[in-house]
Amino acid sequence: MSSISVKAVIVGGLFDVVTSFVAGFILTLAIALSSGVQNIEEIKQASGSETVQLVATVIGAAISVAAGYLAARMAGRGELINGSLSSFLCAAIGIYTIAARWPEHAEASDFIKLAVVPPLGLLGGYLRLRQVRSSRQ
Repeated sequence: MSSISVKAVIVGGLFDVVTSFVAGFILTLAIALSSGVQNIEEIKQASGSETVQLVATVIGAAISVAAGYLAARMAGRGELINGSLSSFLCAAIGIYTIAARWPEHAEASDFIKLAVVPPLGLLGGYLRLRQVRSSRQ
């Protein structure tokens, strides 16, 4: 338990959620500007395409890996556990979202995205651990 840094985990979690929100806003703005939409309904329709959802998922995954790396680097120890735990806030929001839409609008993809979040943080922690180990050699 002593290898967990609460500060690093919280900062990593906040980084994950805030950066994902900002990236989503920028992606939505780019879609609106590039497709010349006129109102919010058209933006929702354009944002709902499979291509846009795929891009948003890839960007979100990369941000989660970066958050895990950040938490592991800040902690300076227990890279894997701190990287994994950095996903706590994203996972909590995912659980809340699924619960709020249950059962009518919950989709299998929601559960898959939720299940993948901790391993993405773990990957970020692992990348930091490899970096630390290679610098010691």
